[in-house]
Amino acid sequence: MTDTQRRVVAEGIAAMAVTLAEMGATEDEARVKILAMLQQVGPADAEIVREAAACIGQMPQPLNESAEEVERARPIREMLGVTSAEEQLTAALTGREWLEHLAADLGG
Repeated sequence: MTDTQRRVVAEGIAAMAVTLAEMGATEDEARVKILAMLQQVGPADAEIVREAAACIGQMPQPLNESAEEVERARPIREMLGVTSAEEQLTAALTGREWLEHLAADLGG
């Protein structure tokens, strides 16, 4: 696997972990899906999972909104089912934590 391919896989794993956290998956459910994705591209190794965890910190962050903007937008977001900035940040942190746990379990 080239460095570019490896980076694409790591970014995909990072996005999957954050999405699963946003959707309310448990760590065990996320682990199963992430390992299945890894096995499609080769043997699961701790290094690529660590790279994926690092990629989460480089993903676009939610807009910085004032408290007034957050409160004004809350009813619209709830009506549309859009996650709030707080929920997005929580999902990113949760996804990163899951990947760090998985990397440690894989031997890294």
